[in-house]
Amino acid sequence: MPNSGKLRLLYVISLPHSGSTILAHHLSLLHPLVNLGEAGYAVERLSTSRSAALPCACGRSVEECEFWSRMRDGLPRCIGPSSEDAYARLIPEFRSVFGNQAILVDTNKTSEPLRYLSSRPDCEVFVVHLIRDVRGACVSEALRKKLKHPARAEWFTATQAAFQWIRKNHAIASMLHGLPLAGCRRIGYEALCQRPQAVLENLGAWIGASPKPGWQENHALIGNQLKFSGGDRGIVYDARWQSSRAFYPAFLLFPFLPWLNHRWVYS
Repeated sequence: MPNSGKLRLLYVISLPHSGSTILAHHLSLLHPLVNLGEAGYAVERLSTSRSAALPCACGRSVEECEFWSRMRDGLPRCIGPSSEDAYARLIPEFRSVFGNQAILVDTNKTSEPLRYLSSRPDCEVFVVHLIRDVRGACVSEALRKKLKHPARAEWFTATQAAFQWIRKNHAIASMLHGLPLAGCRRIGYEALCQRPQAVLENLGAWIGASPKPGWQENHALIGNQLKFSGGDRGIVYDARWQSSRAFYPAFLLFPFLPWLNHRWVYS
């Protein structure tokens, strides 16, 4: 892919617990992708805590990390995670540290930064809308909530989760349709887990990245603990929904849900 002089940015947007952290980790193994995790929230955390001991996925602390140490030194206090100021400071620092050819991977999940980033004339924004099978999303949410609220019925939590899955993914799709993006793709979490090599190769060819021996630039500060796994960790599919009936009431309440699930995740 020819370089236009603009910063290429790959933005992964998804609902929580949809696989964005593990996707970004594996993308950081492709040259010249650099994963910053949930970049906006990382800037916010640095601007509020000022802690130099925060661990970075590169294996060093913020104080030792080549990127976040420089970001931290110049930050004012209390920058919001989706603020224009956060990205206005982050983008030139990223280019200064990693060069003009590097591609920034951001898994911020929220839609607000995308409106700003896609409007910047010096950025070329590609978006991956990552969606998990609604059955897996519902059961996963029900099991997490059961740890905090053991008396709550799993089917009730799963039905709530199904409604949020419909509402939020539809809002994301509608928002993406109206933005001036360089490219946009929808990827199913199931495809990522079942055919990881093919999915990653296709994404790499699309964005202009490929494997390079010894390359790994993972500098995530915010995200679940998978970011600290290091190396080429395999992608393991969470199949707990296959032994659960918690999502059944949601399919009765929303009869169009099987069709929507197939359209968004598998087609």
